[in-house]
Parts: sequence; structure tokens; C-alpha cells
Amino acid sequence: MTRLAISAYDLSPEEFLALASCAEAAGISRLWIGEHLFWPANYASVHPTGGGHPTEEKQEHAKPVVGPETHLNDTFALLGALAATTTTLELATGIYIAPLRHPLLTVRGALTVAEISKGRFSLGLGAGWLEEEFTALDAPYSQRGKALDETIAVLRAAATGEPFAHAGEVYSFDAVSFEAPNYRLPIVTGGNTPRALRRAAHLADGWANSASITLEYAKELRDALNAARREAGTADRAFEFSVRPESADLDEVSSFVDAGFENVIVWAHHFWPAHGVSNLDDACAEATEAMRALVEGIS
Repeated sequence: MTRLAISAYDLSPEEFLALASCAEAAGISRLWIGEHLFWPANYASVHPTGGGHPTEEKQEHAKPVVGPETHLNDTFALLGALAATTTTLELATGIYIAPLRHPLLTVRGALTVAEISKGRFSLGLGAGWLEEEFTALDAPYSQRGKALDETIAVLRAAATGEPFAHAGEVYSFDAVSFEAPNYRLPIVTGGNTPRALRRAAHLADGWANSASITLEYAKELRDALNAARREAGTADRAFEFSVRPESADLDEVSSFVDAGFENVIVWAHHFWPAHGVSNLDDACAEATEAMRALVEGIS
């Protein structure tokens, strides 16, 4: 049975809480939340997005991904509120930019959300792309891939509840320990590049594509990821594929369902006003109806 999720970004905490409530009522399985920490003034970095197959030329957004008009939130604070005000809706980061923080800070926040949500949380991690964000935080932009890999290793070690130390190329610390988690914390990685697929195959419990993609490209990525998992010797390990079509049209979403994709993500802006809400009750009623119709349409 296909599980329908939504992905949201650039909403106020009040809107996120309302959206989560009506998504849960509509039968949505999971809410993915995106993040940035702040908007660097006059940044030159370009988001590597594009529909369908990516091109060699990076494409500019018509609207900046981050800017003075973008509503940004602290990820773990928001997740704690969402976890405390829902009961069945699963939560995920899509994505949490791990190399911007020391991995021990990531462990602390993620384990706390897992506890509050009683295991309804998956940690979606990415390497990031906004170089100016890294520069402002004195974070290792040129080593962000290695930093991400080391963060995953630290998360895995922390999950044992046993003392552990870490000596890597980016991070190094003496033995520390965390309380043994009461709930499993699945780690999801994303990205469409061969390197990103290899990382998912070797290190993750699940994968989600970058941006929005066509069905044919989704199939190609699934095949490539399955091949990478066979090569890594992880093909028998439980693994969750999540894909984001280019629209929330019932026919398009159904085509992904028919192709065997069991976790489909659609952007929340297909249901929720993109430029602020004047009446939360009205917005929630309309979004609930639209989301429920899509859930029922693919069931």
C-alpha cells in the first residue's frame, strides 16, 4: 500500500502546526520539513535543482531559496512542537544540513525528537549547497561530504547507548555516551548523483530524491540505487525509497504508485497557500479536503 507524504518549507511555526494537524486528519503518512538557518546577504551560490534529468548548467530559482521574505525555523524546536501536537503523523527532515553542526549536537536534538514523537521521526540528512551559510558558521564546506559521513557514523555509535569516541578527518572527540534510545532513529539520505546513491546504499536506512523528478528518472534512480546496494552488500537490509513527483495531480501520482513506489512525497504548496495564510481555519479545511481526495484516489 502506498503511503502519501507531504514536504513543506517556508512556513511559519503556526502554519506548520496547522498543516500537520490537517495532514494527519486527511490520512497523510508523513510530513517532511526543509531547513536553512538564515539568509546570507547577496549570496552567489546556486541551488542545484532541476526537473527530470539534471543538466550540467545549474538552474537559478525564479525566487531565491532563502531571502528576507523566507520564513525559516529552528528544525528541532519545530519538530518537537509538531511531535507533541500530533499522534499518528510521522515526521522527517527533508533535509537537515548536517555539516553545519557538530555531530554531537545533531545526536542530542534527533534523539530528543525521537523520544517526544515516540518513534515517529526519521532523520533525513544532506550535505548542503549554500556555501555562504557554511562560511558564516565556520563550517567545512569543502569537506561537507566527509562531514556528513562522519555524522552518520556518530549517530550510529550513539544509538548503542555505549561510550564511544570518534577520530575522523573532520571531527574528533574523546569518549562520550548518550542514554540508550527507546526508539529506533532511521537515517535517510538524499541526492541523485552516483556519490549520493552510494552513500545511501552503504550508510542509510532510506533514500529520497532531490527536487522533483519524472517517473522515468525515478525508475532509473531506483535501479541505480538497487545496484549500489547489491554492490555494497546491503541489498537484504530493510530500506525505504521515497520519491517526489513533479506535481500532485492524481494521474501523475498514480503513475508512481503503479510503478511500485510505496512512499510518494508531494509538495505542500499544492494544498497550502504559498504566500501566507489569512485564515488558518479556512486554509486547513481546504487543504484537508484536497489531501484526503488524493489519499483516497491512490488507495
